[in-house]
Amino acid sequence: MRPSPLIRKFPNMYQKKKSLLADLSIGLIAFIWGTTFTVVKNALTDIGPFTFLFLRFAIAAIIILPLILQNTRWKNLPFKAGCMAGFFLFVGFSAQTIGLQFTTASKSGFITGLNVVFVPIFVALFEKKRLGKNALLAVLLAVTGLYLLTNPRAQSFNAGDAWTILCAVGFALHIVTLDYYTRKIDYIGLFFLQIIVVGALSGFLIPLENPGFFSLEYGLPRNVVIALGITGVFATALAFFIQNWAQRITTATRTALLLTLEPVFAALTAYVMLRETLGIMGIIGAALILLGIITAELRTKGNSR
Repeated sequence: MRPSPLIRKFPNMYQKKKSLLADLSIGLIAFIWGTTFTVVKNALTDIGPFTFLFLRFAIAAIIILPLILQNTRWKNLPFKAGCMAGFFLFVGFSAQTIGLQFTTASKSGFITGLNVVFVPIFVALFEKKRLGKNALLAVLLAVTGLYLLTNPRAQSFNAGDAWTILCAVGFALHIVTLDYYTRKIDYIGLFFLQIIVVGALSGFLIPLENPGFFSLEYGLPRNVVIALGITGVFATALAFFIQNWAQRITTATRTALLLTLEPVFAALTAYVMLRETLGIMGIIGAALILLGIITAELRTKGNSR
C-alpha cells in the first residue's frame, strides 16, 4: 500500500510521531508489568510456578489465536525466530517466577532490571553495534536509580537472587532477539509463537512440581484467578503484542531503558492502593530513572538511531 500524500510530504514528522508512539507504548508495558510483582508472589502461595505460567500463557494464546487464523497467517509463521524468542522469554519468566518464591519483590524488581545493563552488552556482542556516550550514561543513571528506588535490604545472596539474575539475562536476550527479527517478519506471528513456546515448555515441566501442591479438582483460589487475569490478559497478551510491534520502530537499548519505568509504576501503584510511600531515596531513584530515559533520547549531532 502506497503511503498517503501527507506522509510523503512530511516523512520526518511522520517518523518522529511513530517513534514517539512506540516509546509511549513501551512505557505502557512498563506500567502493566509494574503491577504484577505483588499479585504473582501472592498467587505462588497457592500454585506452582510452572502451572501458573502454563495457565497464564494458555490464556494469552487463546486471546491472540483469532488474529493468527485470519488471512492464512498460520501458514507462514516464523518458526525459527518464534522459537528462539520464545525460549529466551521462557527463561526470563520461569526464572523470575521461581525466584519470587525465595526472594523479596523489591529485590526481584531490581535484579530483573539488570537486563538494562545486559541488553547493550549483548547488542555489542551479537549485532556489532556501538553505544554512544549518551546511551552509556543513560544506562548508568537508570541502573543507579533502579537500585535506589527498589532499595533492597542488605541480605545474603540466596537461590532466589540467582534465579532472578538468570531471569534478567533471559529478558535481555529476548529484547535483542526481537530487535533483530521484528523488522523482517510478521510480528503478530512472531508474538503468537513466543506465547506457544513459553506455554508448552511450562506445561512440560509441571510434573517437576509437587503433585499435591495444586489441583484443578478443587478450583482456582481467588488470588490465583486475579493474578491469571492480570498477567494472562494484560501483562502477556496485550503487553507482548505491543512490544513486538513497538520494537519494529524503536531500538533494543531504548526499549530496555523505557522498561526501567516498571518499578516506578510499581511504586506508584503501591502508593495508590496500599498507601506505601517511596521515601527520600526512592524519590531520588525515580528521578534518576527518568533522567536516564531523557538522556537516552538526546542524540548528539550525526548519531544514527
